Amino acid sequence: KLYFYRSSHDEGSMDSWKETMRIHVAFLRQLYLRYNRGYGYVHNGLRAPDTCEGLDSFFHGRGPAARYTVIHSRFLDGNAEWRLEKLAKTVGITVEGGALTMAPAYVKSILKPLEMLDHPIILLSDGQLPSVERGLLNDPVLGPNMMVLSGKVALEGSDVALAVLADVFIGNPASVTSGFIARSRFALGYSEESTQLFRRKRIHQWHRVCNDECVFNPWMLGQWV
Repeated sequence: KLYFYRSSHDEGSMDSWKETMRIHVAFLRQLYLRYNRGYGYVHNGLRAPDTCEGLDSFFHGRGPAARYTVIHSRFLDGNAEWRLEKLAKTVGITVEGGALTMAPAYVKSILKPLEMLDHPIILLSDGQLPSVERGLLNDPVLGPNMMVLSGKVALEGSDVALAVLADVFIGNPASVTSGFIARSRFALGYSEESTQLFRRKRIHQWHRVCNDECVFNPWMLGQWV
């Protein structure tokens, strides 16, 4: 229910999902009104962490003043590749060098127009595709600004919040979590250009192939969940 997934065989017109999208957006806005301030306990019985405190400590006290990008890289035990191939056929994204491998040229094509190349870039990775981390760290432009959080290393549950609040989010549409982050950012009013999941390479340039409403469309969701 949190993700509002619907089958592509749901009854109704092709545009009926837009009404559900409006409900979903309202739900997400309510959700983020109650961010975790470290009160009470979570489901496993441990004391709830303070999300804002975790983010602030990550940026060494700079807090809201920090401008940064989050890259969400997922291999998903090999499942990411075939999910992206399905999206390539239906939406037209380019898999190789794009959302799967997060090639430096792909990342720079997004960050350069937004003037974000000189700001911190945080890679949230499942650690299953080491070439992603190596490629970004070895790039002379991106490497000096890279910070890597791989595997289960996280900010006590603040990693999703880190991505939602980023100035720029570059996600992998094969990942359910990337989709949730993108929908959250839409609900919170982030610009279309600052949330990137669906891109295609034409000749030597990368272009967006789907607007930010795509992550609410059940016919789209059915391709990767």
